[in-house]
Amino acid sequence: MGLRMKPQTKQSRRRQALNTELEGGKVRGCCYLRSRNAVVILLSILALSANVFNAESAATLTKYVSRPSWKPRGGTARIPNFADVATLNPFMAASDWDLHAIELLYDPLVTQAPDLEYVGRLARDWTVSQDGLTWTFFLYENVTWHDGTRFTAKDCVFTFSVGLKNKLGRFADIADWVNAVEMSGNYTFIIRMKMPYAPLLYVLGRPLSPRYIVPEHIWSSLDATRFSNLDNPIGTGPFRLSEKKAGQYVKLKVNEKYHLGRPFVDEILFPIITNGDAMLLVLKAGEIDCMVWTIPYATVDQMKKEKQPNIVFDEWAETGGRYLIFQCSRYPTSEAWFRQMVAYCINATDVVNTIYLGYALPGDTAWIGPSFGKYYDPSLSKEKVYPYSLAKAAEILDSHGFKDVDGDGWRETSNKTKMELTLYSPTVEYDPQRARWGEMLANGMTKAGVKVSHKPLEWNTLMGYSDQGNFDMLITGGGASIDPDVLYEFYHSGGSRNKRQTRYSNPSLDTLIESQRKAVTESERVNTVKQAMQIISKELPYLQLVHQKFVYAHRTDKIDGWIFGPAYFTVENYCTFMNIYDVSLVKPTTTRAATTATTTQPPSAGGMGMETIVLALVAVAIVVAVMYYAVKKRK
Repeated sequence: MGLRMKPQTKQSRRRQALNTELEGGKVRGCCYLRSRNAVVILLSILALSANVFNAESAATLTKYVSRPSWKPRGGTARIPNFADVATLNPFMAASDWDLHAIELLYDPLVTQAPDLEYVGRLARDWTVSQDGLTWTFFLYENVTWHDGTRFTAKDCVFTFSVGLKNKLGRFADIADWVNAVEMSGNYTFIIRMKMPYAPLLYVLGRPLSPRYIVPEHIWSSLDATRFSNLDNPIGTGPFRLSEKKAGQYVKLKVNEKYHLGRPFVDEILFPIITNGDAMLLVLKAGEIDCMVWTIPYATVDQMKKEKQPNIVFDEWAETGGRYLIFQCSRYPTSEAWFRQMVAYCINATDVVNTIYLGYALPGDTAWIGPSFGKYYDPSLSKEKVYPYSLAKAAEILDSHGFKDVDGDGWRETSNKTKMELTLYSPTVEYDPQRARWGEMLANGMTKAGVKVSHKPLEWNTLMGYSDQGNFDMLITGGGASIDPDVLYEFYHSGGSRNKRQTRYSNPSLDTLIESQRKAVTESERVNTVKQAMQIISKELPYLQLVHQKFVYAHRTDKIDGWIFGPAYFTVENYCTFMNIYDVSLVKPTTTRAATTATTTQPPSAGGMGMETIVLALVAVAIVVAVMYYAVKKRK
């Protein structure tokens, strides 16, 4: 991903070109001007149209969100959550089920759109210096916090300062790379890097993993590491918290004054449904509008055969994975040989075929999978590096002095020190696939003579263990990414996930992961990433077992306007929530056009389409010119 070199904004370049053409006595598509007064009139009108057209030129939200006149406002979208919301703290949230609400309550500077382009949310435009060290973000000037306080660059400086200084959450991944953050006036925010960092926009805007901005006037008196923010979260996002009932639902209401245009639905209801089978039943009954978890694989074929006209299927193979975390700060999971032994105790191909019914791919020992293109190394797939072999697992244990000395079936050292480990996973009710292969792994280790207890946990409890590093081995999943810089998050000693989960450290690997961030050419970066992957494959602090294929579904009879794309993997995303509308509120005489716009201009504040405004202003200019010539001719 290259740097976006833009010393001039689009607006300034267009103004310069317009002035040049006007000074030469012509405007494209218009007649030759002989009168200075006519030039002034046309200049004023067209300059106004240029300003309107370019005022938010970097925020191309209406490329993805359509605002035709027939599209109604009102109604409630019912989007299930697979677990209760445990926190609404943007610094500390780790679970997707927390982040889905946070994504609508708070805004980052930028976000990645469905087609992988970058769209400004709090930043209307941005530039990067030629040396790649200074990133300047020009902020919207019409943004207010939900409590009515005006948003300024001061909030950005505060958020980044707190996050970077304390290395909170995902800010930890860039903390050692940022030299300073500052403001220039109320609406210009500047990030000064210690060295060029190509993936910065991706890090700032990665869906469900961006750096959300919080209000200084509220958070300056709070402990950002402990504040749950569940009662009255104040953000700038398109929705506000309306109601939360623990274990039942979270309800959001529309932010009527959202600076990028009001969403069409009035409410988002997140009912808590923690079982895929139950979620499918209520979807088919029309009680929710989409699935946020995969349709149970045993029912996919039957669902497709039923051909329900109001249900649309979406399939996606994750770019992250379902994986096992080793706690690398305690023995024996701290030892690479032990982690390799565990990898030999489970058959990933068997897991794909029998547990996922073919809706998965075997995982990769160095995280980077097929979706990463030229960075991918197929020789590092789990089944090639660590094929299922209990004999190999036993050989490794023997070589490190772990044998069944007392004949009780469990291996111990010569001084009878036993290994007794616990493996945590999601419950069968939450995710039957991970629960089942957790049991399969525990059985494999047991056969190799390692005493291990498999304990499924409720999701938020499991996440608590994960974030506190309180486990021997733990099964979770996620980490979706399309950029190899994801390796920093998982494997660098300063990475946000690594610090709270594995606590793994390897100075040589740290150096390589840092080097790929600074690579000047793509070939240099590919080579560096692949060197890092070789180390990761041997060290194995995470065992990525599968890349799961998700089969989602959404209804179109009550809510429509869903958006799906390679950046999002599911219809539950920011652009969808800005675009969806209640079908029942469409007037019967209305002919609906496509719900996803193809224009690249942002929404207008007054409800008139941007194309309409520009065309109207150009039309006025032409009328003025014609009238001028008519008067001139009579003279």
